[in-house]
Amino acid sequence: MIRFPLLYRLLQYLLQHLPQYLPQHLLQRLLRRLLRHLLHHLIHHLIHHTKLTRLMLLILCGGLIHVHPGVLINESIAGGRVEYRVGERLAPTKKPSTSAFKDTAWDDLMPKDWNPGKAFNALNLSALDDADPRAAKALSQLQTALDNAPVVSALNGARIRIPGFLVPLENQRGEITEFLLVPYFGACVHTPPPPANQIIHVFPNKPIKNDMMEAVWVSGILETTRSNTGLGAAGYRLKAELVAPYQR
Repeated sequence: MIRFPLLYRLLQYLLQHLPQYLPQHLLQRLLRRLLRHLLHHLIHHLIHHTKLTRLMLLILCGGLIHVHPGVLINESIAGGRVEYRVGERLAPTKKPSTSAFKDTAWDDLMPKDWNPGKAFNALNLSALDDADPRAAKALSQLQTALDNAPVVSALNGARIRIPGFLVPLENQRGEITEFLLVPYFGACVHTPPPPANQIIHVFPNKPIKNDMMEAVWVSGILETTRSNTGLGAAGYRLKAELVAPYQR
């Protein structure tokens, strides 16, 4: 069995959380270097543990460099009536809310000046090796930055409506009494948790019957209260008055 190097986990975090914060050319250069590093480990493993020759492996693996990096970690999973891909986000609604709750986007939950990539400004990732303690330190720094991601204090007490995917936390007699709301499919379950300011700890006003990773609209009063759960650190808490199936 191949033991994926530590940098693979770092690559997952970078792909999931940094594209919107780093310039495109810098992100592409960083990912190309990491992918070459991973491909080197894959080829080295297969040469020493299979009968394939180096030439055959290069032919088989060479095309990976030209594939969009997201393909390496995405997978299709059928969920009820709709199929989502890991990392997929829900499309914005075309019809504004007519209720007392304001439609809110996930980007609205992040301070405009927040940059989680600052931890890597002085780090040359292309020079790291799997055994390099700086790689483990970089991953730890990124996780700490994400778990302590700042919230928008002005949203405390706001009445919002926001779409997302449901991750159950607590249930009673088959009904959910607490859950996490996350912005993309698979978060906290199939992929590492998002930043804390992209996780909402939801307490519905009455138990609900929903499935894992079901797409829903949640309406209620938002609080800037942090929660540390076993599936991720939530920067917000929401007292939900309504949990409804997602529709555009």
